[in-house]
Amino acid sequence: MKTVLIIGPGPKYIGGISEFIQGLLKSDLAKNYHIKLFDSLDLKKRDKSKAGSKFTLQEIKATIGLLLLFRKYIGQNKVDIVHIHSSSYFGFYEKLMLGLIAKNKKIKVIFHIHGGEFVQFFKKNSLKKILNFLLSKFDNIICVSEEIQAVIDENNRSIVIGNGLLVPIVEKKINDKIRFLSISVLEKRKRIDLIIDAVINLKEKYPNKFEFNFAGNGPEKNALLQQISQNDIEDYVKYHGVVLSKAKEKLLRKSDVFISASLAESFGISIAEGMSYKLGIISTSEGIAKKCIRKENGFIIKKNSAKSIEKAMEEYIKNPKLALTQGENNYKFIADNFSWDVISSKIAKIYN
Repeated sequence: MKTVLIIGPGPKYIGGISEFIQGLLKSDLAKNYHIKLFDSLDLKKRDKSKAGSKFTLQEIKATIGLLLLFRKYIGQNKVDIVHIHSSSYFGFYEKLMLGLIAKNKKIKVIFHIHGGEFVQFFKKNSLKKILNFLLSKFDNIICVSEEIQAVIDENNRSIVIGNGLLVPIVEKKINDKIRFLSISVLEKRKRIDLIIDAVINLKEKYPNKFEFNFAGNGPEKNALLQQISQNDIEDYVKYHGVVLSKAKEKLLRKSDVFISASLAESFGISIAEGMSYKLGIISTSEGIAKKCIRKENGFIIKKNSAKSIEKAMEEYIKNPKLALTQGENNYKFIADNFSWDVISSKIAKIYN
């Protein structure tokens, strides 16, 4: 049985890459391969509230320590394949070095690019030619979207594979009020503030007809909580902190519509999760939403537009049955295209 070492954030950390790795570890791949996790963030003792790696002296020291630990690990343990999960910016450079260390030890390397801002990061990078040359040293490159694949040099052997989901058994009904939901890293790119602005405008028009729940952590948390407090909308907006496992599942099951106002997504695992729980979708044209959201699935909104979010939310408040119909369509789409049965079989071909 081949031993596959997964490199990336483990279950303690929020974000799309962590979600993907958790699903991979629970999928049928674990029956056919000896899969181990090399939790890069845990080994670096990363604060779980931080959204991403920054180019600081502390981060550089932590990365050097990680590289040394990795080199020691693959020197002492049998590893056939290293499956590296990369984000953008500093995290990309770090994972690139890990991959090169593995190649130096004659280990097969799969470099898996997830970064929500990868296209912006890579497209105008002054080191693009050098980075493409280094990427070409790896055995396989997986991109979670066609947009990422398009900015990678065409000489690289890349393939597009979306994120996998463990599709749950879900029964939905019309609630007494429409429950909107957002789960994400709380950073500026996600524009949760605009969703809150939309709530402020809707509460007078539709008193007690809806609520907005959001969860996650990140640099914008305090500003968002202040925005809620200053506008006296605590009855309409509820913050749930970091939700993992059962807590997240409970929140998804109780909700009707998932909202993503994000300015950039590679795949958009949180959107896909909402779809898998039979939710209607309000989203910018990013990630999976760009690929599949039509009138029968949800609403595509303009970026940086609270008014656009407000109009979409109003459609569900006026017609609660709409979320039920769209949710069924979304559930089928995810089950047919992005269940772990589908995704794991694609990854198994690469492992083989």
